[in-house]
Amino acid sequence: MIRKDENGIPLSQKNGWIYIFIAFALLALVGLTLSLMYRDMPKQGDIIAREKTRKAKHVRYAIVFSRVSSTDADSVIARIRADVGPDSGTTDLIIGSPVVDPWSASMNEYERNLRKAMSEANYLDVGKQTQIVSMVAGLLVKSHLPATIYFIGKLNPVESVNYVSRTQGTVAGIDLRNSSVGPVSTVFFLRPETDTTNIRYASIFQGRSFSVEMH
Repeated sequence: MIRKDENGIPLSQKNGWIYIFIAFALLALVGLTLSLMYRDMPKQGDIIAREKTRKAKHVRYAIVFSRVSSTDADSVIARIRADVGPDSGTTDLIIGSPVVDPWSASMNEYERNLRKAMSEANYLDVGKQTQIVSMVAGLLVKSHLPATIYFIGKLNPVESVNYVSRTQGTVAGIDLRNSSVGPVSTVFFLRPETDTTNIRYASIFQGRSFSVEMH
């Protein structure tokens, strides 16, 4: 029986702290049980991404070599939005940049990430820049979907010409993918357009079976 004072208020008990401890222990047990139940469940974003990939009919890769002006960024976004069309749910959207996550679940998220990459791109020499292109080409050959690659920014000049042979190998892989697996289109937003390194880099892509567009 609970003892009360003259005002009817229960008197404190010596073992009250035990009940508090038990209550916290029960809460902790419930939390642990829930975490064990749900820790292996995929996140909603992961589910959406997998479902989107399953329904994809086209894949678009935006490779950001360097920062670009806000005007050029607007042009890039406008072009990609026009290419994707109103239904972005059937397009895989991927960004090649060390600044942002490569995967986007929607066109709006893709635009946000791409704008971030185009405004915050770190300075990379042309060797590392072309490594990113090689990585994207590796993803490309694993997919049979029609693909478009957007090259954005400026190739940073270096004394070495090793990037030329690497790029030639990458382009040969893209060429083979285009002719034997699925079509590939390339769109170049290299700035400035008169830069010697940019011109030399873009020329390696010319004369292949896939389309090349200078924007």
